[in-house]
Amino acid sequence: MSGGFGDRFWSRHSNPWSGWTRVALGALLLPALWFHHWPSIAVLLVAMATNPLWFPPPDPARHNLDNFMTRAVEGERLWLERGGRGKGLLAVAGLTLTAGAVWALWTNRLGASAAFLVPAAALKVGFVMWASTLPPRQSR
Repeated sequence: MSGGFGDRFWSRHSNPWSGWTRVALGALLLPALWFHHWPSIAVLLVAMATNPLWFPPPDPARHNLDNFMTRAVEGERLWLERGGRGKGLLAVAGLTLTAGAVWALWTNRLGASAAFLVPAAALKVGFVMWASTLPPRQSR
């Protein structure tokens, strides 16, 4: 993926502002689903999809490249470049939990929402914490 869209995507997404605003957008999606507010849902989904394009790659002069979010995004990139061991299982688990959470929020089932959201969040947080520990890529 040298020099292509993928490299530009990942370098921009590794800006900590990209990662943390995606977290905030995800949190804002919860009440939008609960209250069936279609305009908010649409705007938030578009925002989440385009978020990595909003920010430039992190500038070493302005950003600490050793921050958690940059390390997590770079770790995810490395994991995928190295074959993404277990990515099928991770994807199925994540999608199942997310679909369950969307259903529970949409049908206003608070207990079920928590039952799906807590493990979905734990799975994502656990993954990014692990990914943030991967050794950085060597310069090409």
